Amino acid sequence: MALPPIDNGELEHSSESSGHAHCQNGTCAERMETPLPESGPPGRGRYRQAMMETSIFLCLLENELHGYDLVERIDEMIGSFVCVDPGSTYRMLRDLENGGHLVSTWQPAESGPARRTYSVTDSGRELLAQWATFLERRARVMDALAAKARGQLGATVETQEHSDSSNKS
Repeated sequence: MALPPIDNGELEHSSESSGHAHCQNGTCAERMETPLPESGPPGRGRYRQAMMETSIFLCLLENELHGYDLVERIDEMIGSFVCVDPGSTYRMLRDLENGGHLVSTWQPAESGPARRTYSVTDSGRELLAQWATFLERRARVMDALAAKARGQLGATVETQEHSDSSNKS
């Protein structure tokens, strides 16, 4: 599966959000050009997954971290945009490790049990590059949508102001 292209600032859609038959029968999927990371089509939690996995990779490229510290760092980074649930973060770490994108090692702790620390593999760096492309495209679509909304609000405000001033005359 690939990412939808962004053409001339036009907003793209997917079968999940549009319900268009042509999206469901593959026409839109045929227009997609850059492969998405593994599971499924755009939408359906892809934004959260992109945010979480990108944050995991960014944190781990700075330092090898164990799960608890990683959850805290991710929450600081993106917690105001997505829910950073420790349980799903640990599942995501296991999935990324099983997919060959992360490796883990057990490190003795100063006190308490040993901790599993994670680091990024070359495959993880490639996946990070794919998520960066996905997020860049998502940002362009969101910017275009916001600009259209601002444009409509501006047109509405101008129309209302013109209507208000002509009613006073």
